[in-house]
Amino acid sequence: MPVEEVITGLSEEEKGLAPLIQLVVEVRALPQPELSRAQVNVQKQKVLQAARESKLQRPEKSVWKPPNWPFATVLAGGLAFLVLVGIILTASLLWTGQHRANSALLVDANGYVEVASAKNADHWRALEQGDRVYAGQRIRTYPSSNATLRFVDGSELSLGPMTDLTFSQLVGNRSGSLQVLVSQQSGETTHQVVPFKNDTSSYAVQTPSGSASVHGTRFGVVVNPLDGVSHFAVSSGTVAVSSANREVPVSAGQVTTTRPNSAPETPAYMFDVTGILTAYSPSQLTVAGISIAITEMTEIEGEPILDRLIHVEGHVADGGVWVADFITTEAMPAPSSFSGAVDATGDRRGHLRASAGKRGGSFQPVGGYPWEGTCPGRPVQDFQLYRRAWAHRSCGS
Repeated sequence: MPVEEVITGLSEEEKGLAPLIQLVVEVRALPQPELSRAQVNVQKQKVLQAARESKLQRPEKSVWKPPNWPFATVLAGGLAFLVLVGIILTASLLWTGQHRANSALLVDANGYVEVASAKNADHWRALEQGDRVYAGQRIRTYPSSNATLRFVDGSELSLGPMTDLTFSQLVGNRSGSLQVLVSQQSGETTHQVVPFKNDTSSYAVQTPSGSASVHGTRFGVVVNPLDGVSHFAVSSGTVAVSSANREVPVSAGQVTTTRPNSAPETPAYMFDVTGILTAYSPSQLTVAGISIAITEMTEIEGEPILDRLIHVEGHVADGGVWVADFITTEAMPAPSSFSGAVDATGDRRGHLRASAGKRGGSFQPVGGYPWEGTCPGRPVQDFQLYRRAWAHRSCGS
């Protein structure tokens, strides 16, 4: 096979080996010294004569020197070639190892996960288990999809459904050093960061309203794609959350919220409750015997219904008041996806109304959220509801 076809067929990860392959081909093409049959016969006679003389007299002690025979040139050339090939193979192995260290391995994927070569790239391709992601690349997940990436030091990053992020920095080496900077635009991520082995390692997550830096911990980040509000919840260790030139430490069991151009909220201890809804009003609900306050910042997915199972995530505010951040009902009152022309959208806590195509009718989820982007007078493609907000992928014609 021509070397050009071999190089063309290399994968994205193997393209760095192209110069080494080309060098090996050029070395092999160099002329090698060869002996004629007459020279071989003369050499053979000299070897036999030297053997007979060695039996007749005892050799003197001296430093052995290679005879000036013609085949010595061939031997030297062959050895030089083997050494060069060894150097090239060693260099290629070192390059491959470092290239993989500067990446994240997709160890688990469910549903549909895509990657683009850059943050603003238009070309997306599907990611499969075993693929690698590099600095500068952008990843997104679709509804009911998730993925887990593992770094060279064993740290892991998990993406929930409808998550969109870019690796602004991804540098590692086989000694365990790691430098990661994640720019998360939407969705939910969980980070399991192993303790750093040196002072050069770093791991940070940036959102539209704040950032978090860690030194070995487990934490989660949720970003609302509509307003950039971000929630940082810590399971173990300590996370430094910063926004608007102010930084606050968030300890295990605590959560804080950041908003664009505002300092982080004072960290508060978080709670997670699942149970039967026994009382509900616009300002308060009772779940499993616990009274929980509802504020204008509480995000509700679905319609809370009495005597139905409900899930509440929140924080304990000053005075010991339990405040709901996210409320998720067990069953949604309307389908979670549709295609149709949008008639109108409400405000942050309003409704969304869309026509049902040529069949007529309307789609109006109660307690829904506005969606990302608009398609005035045009059908909406891939319209989805995921936990925090409505979102769509594209507009029809």
